[in-house]
Amino acid sequence: MNQPHSIATQHDTLFEHGYPIDAPDLRRLYENAKRDQWNAAKDIDWNQPFDPADGVLADDLIDIYGTPHWDRLTREERAEFNRRFANWRLGVLLYGEHGAMLVCSQLVESVSGSDAKLFQATQVMDEARHTEVLARYVEQRLGGLRYPLPGFEKELFDTMLGERRWTIKTIGLQLVAETFAVALFRMLAESSKDPLLRQISPVHPAGRIPPHGLRHAEPPRRDRSDVRRRAQGARGVHALGAGAHAHRPVPRAGVPRARLRRP
Repeated sequence: MNQPHSIATQHDTLFEHGYPIDAPDLRRLYENAKRDQWNAAKDIDWNQPFDPADGVLADDLIDIYGTPHWDRLTREERAEFNRRFANWRLGVLLYGEHGAMLVCSQLVESVSGSDAKLFQATQVMDEARHTEVLARYVEQRLGGLRYPLPGFEKELFDTMLGERRWTIKTIGLQLVAETFAVALFRMLAESSKDPLLRQISPVHPAGRIPPHGLRHAEPPRRDRSDVRRRAQGARGVHALGAGAHAHRPVPRAGVPRARLRRP
């Protein structure tokens, strides 16, 4: 389950020989990123009290909430279902942050201009920190249970990481992966019963990414169409949206299968 998989890559790496400030807007974002750095190990109180028996997320986020299936569950089973559901959602987000870190690291190599490379390097650090925070939360608060990398998410990041054109990587990261991540972080911040999860959710600075892509990339129209086709081919847009609401591993959530049969 936790074994890594390899992806064949074919993008070009640009080695800059000059380092002027040729993109002031990107240099400003780079300076802001340095100013706003924070340490997940020191700046977050990881010992905040929390009773996992109450569940992690609001129950009404669970698809079967309010149905006869939910009504037949005991309080303990509902809490366990809630924890498993939260674990699965956070797992999808954790894999996504790790994938975004890898894509951003490729963009450091591929984009042209010293300011673009410096700014993109700060995005690698941001995604690394998100990966660290989510992995630690899952380990400390949810017992370290890890569901496998979903097939739709693997297809999405394999497509972006294996793509040669940096414009496609940028658009795929912004329009699909980061759009979903921002929405999910916002949902966690608003619905979590755990104060620690509410604290770590608003710190996602993905909003800093679009200025780089929109102002610096301006990819050809054929590239924009191609990334949509590739995302749809990987079921990226649809599956990421559906992934925020679906929870297929019901039997693994500790709920007897008989309780989930239709009345």
